[in-house]
Amino acid sequence: MHHLAAILDHQPDPQEGPPHFDLLVGQAGRTPGELDLRDVRTWRCRRRADRLESGESDRIEAIAPHRRWWLTRPVGEAVMLREPLGEASVIETGVVQALEEDGLKFRILWSQRRDVMTYSITDGLLRCEPQPPSQPASVRP
Repeated sequence: MHHLAAILDHQPDPQEGPPHFDLLVGQAGRTPGELDLRDVRTWRCRRRADRLESGESDRIEAIAPHRRWWLTRPVGEAVMLREPLGEASVIETGVVQALEEDGLKFRILWSQRRDVMTYSITDGLLRCEPQPPSQPASVRP
């Protein structure tokens, strides 16, 4: 199963609340029917997940699942949403390299970064410390 991620910059109409980011993590879709499925886990964030440093966290809110269609959009694409939702722009995409069974811990290789980032969701979104590279076993004489 192939999973992707995206970060949206959501600029709602002023009466709908402040601007925020949406973090999407879900299964890729290929057919029009699959792309329209609203089953992509989505969290509203105050900060961009791809800009969190190791050990930093952000308060997040789980919101309604988004369509798989968002995971296929190119970085920079802006979409006018129905009123009063405003506009959303795709500002980052990535490939999910590992996804735990509960879907609340995952590793993402973002398209505009070189390092894989690990995240955990409990009370908020935490960028986990990177795993040190495995060391070869020492050889004893």
